[in-house]
Amino acid sequence: MLEGDRFTKTFKGVLETQGFRYLLGGSMPTDTVIVDVRSSAIGRTASAKDVARTERTFEITGDTLRYTVRMAAVGLPLQHHLSATLHRS
Repeated sequence: MLEGDRFTKTFKGVLETQGFRYLLGGSMPTDTVIVDVRSSAIGRTASAKDVARTERTFEITGDTLRYTVRMAAVGLPLQHHLSATLHRS
């Protein structure tokens, strides 16, 4: 894929957590380490809460991984859900 003057790599992945299965898709510019993905389909178990949409941002800088999760769930609009910073030692 070509965006402006930069080539990007596209990808799809499946993430399973706490009764949810997310099909994620996104793109990653080749000159940065920030990855934004959003759900294109969400399946859930009968006991899981209703989640309409998710978005995640991953940022890798050296030995540090930062991520943020945004979620539209239980009738609420897309909003910040959680974030974390992990350091490799």
